[in-house]
Amino acid sequence: MMDSRELAQGAEFSALPETWVIFITENDIYGAGCPLYHVERIIEELQRPFDDRAHILYVNGANREDTPLF
Repeated sequence: MMDSRELAQGAEFSALPETWVIFITENDIYGAGCPLYHVERIIEELQRPFDDRAHILYVNGANREDTPLF
């Protein structure tokens, strides 16, 4: 748990810092041809973002297009 060390006991959830975990892969792991894949958490029953400010990004290392990533 990355955030367990970032939040003091009793502190507000909103005090968590924004975090990014970035994976640079050799291949297109999802096979959709996207240069990047953004993973965000949602509350499934509500179809709303969880908004914990934690982000996961997969960079498709097989992509050779000369286009901006963002």
